[in-house]
Amino acid sequence: MDKLNTITSNKFLKLKTNSTENTDYLGLYSNTIENIRRFAISPFFWIIISNREQKTQLVSDNIGDFTPFPKSDWISSEFDFFINLFHPEDRSFLLAAFEFAVDKYFGIDEDTRNATTVNIYGRMLNKDNDYRWILLQSPQLCINQYDQIDSTLNVIFDLQNFKFEQLPLISIITPDIKETQYYKGKNNSIEKNEMELEVPYITKREKEILRLISQGFTTPEIAKKLFISYSTVENHKSNLRKKTGTKTSSALIAFVIRYNLLLI
Repeated sequence: MDKLNTITSNKFLKLKTNSTENTDYLGLYSNTIENIRRFAISPFFWIIISNREQKTQLVSDNIGDFTPFPKSDWISSEFDFFINLFHPEDRSFLLAAFEFAVDKYFGIDEDTRNATTVNIYGRMLNKDNDYRWILLQSPQLCINQYDQIDSTLNVIFDLQNFKFEQLPLISIITPDIKETQYYKGKNNSIEKNEMELEVPYITKREKEILRLISQGFTTPEIAKKLFISYSTVENHKSNLRKKTGTKTSSALIAFVIRYNLLLI
């Protein structure tokens, strides 16, 4: 298996960029944030980090609901403030995943970049100081005049209510529907596993039902909201479980989150 080396925080900070441009971060990322609100199927918060300053610039208003710190503590915080919220066993692996994702980004053409999904998984502290699994995605990056990543919008999805059989450290899904997974291995190694994906087609109506399931609505409530019958909702849910090879609503939503089916 191919392996990636873990890295330290000090080495990662050397990725700092040298741009001197002033950036309107909220204006730059507002459309992407709004799209995430529309399509998100699990609770989330977002963080905008400047590579130029290696500091957090903006965060979502609800960040205090998902982390031990209020919004005021996050603004202008150093990068270590963010990474230290992750489990000590995960930190060096996550830094390696971030570095690898950056290298991967610059190693492919723009069209492929836009159609590639990078999922990074880790254990992060919640507001009660307990570790739970999260999924981190960076759906938009700002590239400066030196062709460097000037800042990133990082979206963190809370996975504590979902059950996964096994999670990789990083998963990369390419436009040709192939997934490359990297798992934490022995002796601080990161091991690679490639697979062909069988991604099911999800209809518009099924997506509507998935969003409502993820928000905790019952079958009768979904039927009322969508003006369809109880049996129709149950048929859609049954079809979705067959398509995804899952047996429960929780497993179904976990599958959808992992493979970004609402965006396909």
